[in-house]
Amino acid sequence: MLTLIRLVFAVLAGITCCIAGWAGLHALGVQERPRAAGPADVAVPEAPIATQKPALAPLRAVVDASASRQPTATSGSLTVALRGERPPFALTLQLRRGWSAAPLCTRIVEASNSIGGGNTESVTFPNLPAGEHLLYLVAGNAATPDSYLVRMPVSIPAPGAPIEIDVGVASLLVRVRDAADRAVPRALVQLSRPDDPRWIAPLPSGVTFAAPLTDAQGDVTFAPLGAGTYRVSVIDDPTAAIEVTLPAQPEVTLRLTATK
Repeated sequence: MLTLIRLVFAVLAGITCCIAGWAGLHALGVQERPRAAGPADVAVPEAPIATQKPALAPLRAVVDASASRQPTATSGSLTVALRGERPPFALTLQLRRGWSAAPLCTRIVEASNSIGGGNTESVTFPNLPAGEHLLYLVAGNAATPDSYLVRMPVSIPAPGAPIEIDVGVASLLVRVRDAADRAVPRALVQLSRPDDPRWIAPLPSGVTFAAPLTDAQGDVTFAPLGAGTYRVSVIDDPTAAIEVTLPAQPEVTLRLTATK
């Protein structure tokens, strides 16, 4: 009987120890082997709230830039009538917006065409842009109007009647003398127009370009020149200056105030 009681107490003590051990392990955070997580245990991140995109601006209609440009205003044509004695060389008419601008139009009148003897040579420039222009009459077929016979402003639209230009080709002989009336060679002579300060180079027959210096006889010739007023002076002596009118004054003498 005593042995049975001891056995019961031993079993109860064992059970008590097991319960106490399990409780201690549970307190320390040691649990049984975790089971695999199921679909219900997986946290699914919330989908971000979709922001509404702003509405796109309506496409503008494509505009043809060329259609919006205004066409260049034109006023028909400009007719130039050349009168006067027939020159022994070709003439060139040039229309420019400015003296340094490229020619808008160029027309060459050959030397074989008769201008004198009551005849008139007419040249027409068609489809010109509106505005203020410069009309040049150049000796020969020069590409630049540096040595021109006539320069005159014209307005487009032009009057119905032709613009008349007198082809008065002339030359100017300049003699430079000192106070003792002796020839002054290699004197630098400036010839220019009152409305154009650029120098006019002498163009003697057979020479394409020459410096405006007097020769051994103290003379220098400027040709061809158009009719009009010119200013001629000697660079070494500012007092030796005079205005001449062509073709009325084909020769002029400039006298220096001091003997060289």
